Amino acid sequence: MFKAAGARLGSLVQNVANMGTAIVIAFIYGWQLTLVIFAFLPFIAIGGALEMKILQGVAGQNKEALEGAGKVANEGIENIRTVASLTKEDKIHQLYIENLRPPYVAALRKAHIAGLAFSFSQSVIFFAYAAAFYFGAYMIKEREMDFTGVFKVFSAIVFGAMALGQASAFAPDAAKAQASSEVIFPLLDSTPVIDAESENGEKPHEVGELELGKFCIRFYDVEAGSVQLDRYNVKDLNVPWLRSQIGIVSQEPILFDCSIRDNIAYGDNSRTPSMDEIIKAARDANIHEFISSLPDGYDTNVGDKGTQLSGGQKQRVAIARALLRNPRILLLDEATSALDTESEKIVQEALDKARSGRTCIVIAHRLSTIQNADKICVIKHGTVSEEGKHNDLMAKQGIYYKLNMAQKRQK
Repeated sequence: MFKAAGARLGSLVQNVANMGTAIVIAFIYGWQLTLVIFAFLPFIAIGGALEMKILQGVAGQNKEALEGAGKVANEGIENIRTVASLTKEDKIHQLYIENLRPPYVAALRKAHIAGLAFSFSQSVIFFAYAAAFYFGAYMIKEREMDFTGVFKVFSAIVFGAMALGQASAFAPDAAKAQASSEVIFPLLDSTPVIDAESENGEKPHEVGELELGKFCIRFYDVEAGSVQLDRYNVKDLNVPWLRSQIGIVSQEPILFDCSIRDNIAYGDNSRTPSMDEIIKAARDANIHEFISSLPDGYDTNVGDKGTQLSGGQKQRVAIARALLRNPRILLLDEATSALDTESEKIVQEALDKARSGRTCIVIAHRLSTIQNADKICVIKHGTVSEEGKHNDLMAKQGIYYKLNMAQKRQK
């Protein structure tokens, strides 16, 4: 179903009303001449519908092509330093052109059809004018109408046709809007499997023991097994409450283009954190001294995606953001894998502080970051192959032992 709104819809209603008024006036002053002109309305409607259909098809193809080309352009611009260092500018440009070539070729093939449809829809009106003048002159000759009546009918039809023409100008935008609505409205009408705004579910007062089948913060549900939190299945817990109990630090933390203070404060959006809380979180993340050394301190802007900070500094800001909400569960997803040795040491100290007094789940390939864990699980082909403490696993001389030895040799 086509949906329209806004100024365009108002203009469409106005033009249709104008056409209706013009028809009434035309019938009053000369119904015979009006009926002659009416004979052309089906052709006008067919021409307009054909034009809109063609434009709609072109709009759909252009949308798909621009999506692909936009992805190439976006990736190329965001990673321009890498592209330039590899001298791949021409390659990216060629990929961009290749994404636009298919709709360009299709548009060339359809150009003649679209031109004929447009010319037909526009020319029918002029044929109607010619028929109106010819038949009007005949009616004057036969004294069925006078000169004034013919021009009143003709003027009414002209104004109505102008309104109809303005309405037909809406066709390209309508075609684009319909192509977009076919994607957007099903998305708006879809029901998410996990409702992040639902008030349903348990909200335990304390969070303690965590038993895993496969850990998640309910962005997705497990396909097999279950996640138990204090003997509650996470599917039975309130989703916003569950997420509020968990802090996460990922391999590539995303910082917003605003101040360091705001980036840390975003860790808890249920309230407005005080400056003392922000500073405490920064101290716990081993980054307070660095922030204080900056000319603008906590008001320093980190730039787009944190580009003004180094990898280690971004990680520590992300740790401070996670700690601000004082989560009972802390998830560290490859939090140090992208760092150099010196940065890793500083961030690891911050992580060691962050683990204190809470359940901490660490996903890591650098085994030096998990040696002090209470329980280490070695995952191979999606299943747990070994589990236990560091010393116990080293004594078994299994997969964990071999991985440790391999990483030590690399150093």
